Amino acid sequence: MEAAKPVPVRPLGSSTSHSPGKRSRNPYHAARPTARVSDADPVELGVELLATLEDGKLDLATAIDRLETVTDDPHTTREILDTAEVRGVIEREDGIVRVLSGEFVRFGRDVVTREGEFTCRRCGADVATGYFLCLDAGEHGPFGSSCIETVIGRR
Repeated sequence: MEAAKPVPVRPLGSSTSHSPGKRSRNPYHAARPTARVSDADPVELGVELLATLEDGKLDLATAIDRLETVTDDPHTTREILDTAEVRGVIEREDGIVRVLSGEFVRFGRDVVTREGEFTCRRCGADVATGYFLCLDAGEHGPFGSSCIETVIGRR
């Protein structure tokens, strides 16, 4: 079995400037994902999603709600949580998940929008503007405007 790939982590307070049409100089963002969510490994996608949550601490049910946008298989959800814990992305204790990675999401850099006919992966609503989270493991979405904020932990 292949060794688990560590999730890259930006130091807290680090920032990069980003202009439209230019790639970030931050090595974490040097290569944008080429895989769509359907092609991405759900465990890798879920671990990266946990790494980018802006909540410092959340209950396990809320973490699972976020992971259900990646998979509805309870075994895969458990594997995501176990892998994230082994890699030091999260800590779990007494039904509380603490995010340790220090990652964050920036709209315009890590979230792209597309116009069209989409169904939100979180709530199932039809949306004309889809928001997609760009992670190294793949693209995750589409989401509606309020659900993308919920998924990354801004609400």
